[in-house]
Amino acid sequence: MRPMSEGIQLLNAVQDVYLMDEVTVANPPAAAYNPPMAALVFARLDSGQVYNIDLPELKVTRDDVDGIYVLHGRGHFQTFETREEAFERKKELTTAPSARRLA
Repeated sequence: MRPMSEGIQLLNAVQDVYLMDEVTVANPPAAAYNPPMAALVFARLDSGQVYNIDLPELKVTRDDVDGIYVLHGRGHFQTFETREEAFERKKELTTAPSARRLA
């Protein structure tokens, strides 16, 4: 471990350089820090299965551990006991007037 006085000297030297008019600090473009990528939103069931609810389209997936069907995507996440229930709800959501505006 180094003495605190050395740490203070180092910090002061960095501050001195930072405050010099001859030295400028480059600002890289924001994209260097935040590369363009979609924010993904996931939901997780007790079975451990993870589902993307931010998909552009609705999807029905069978959870083999719990034996249920999951409707996910477009901000939705619902579980159903039967495949038919899941696909019926998907049909309702995709044919509703508000669903056409989202597409």
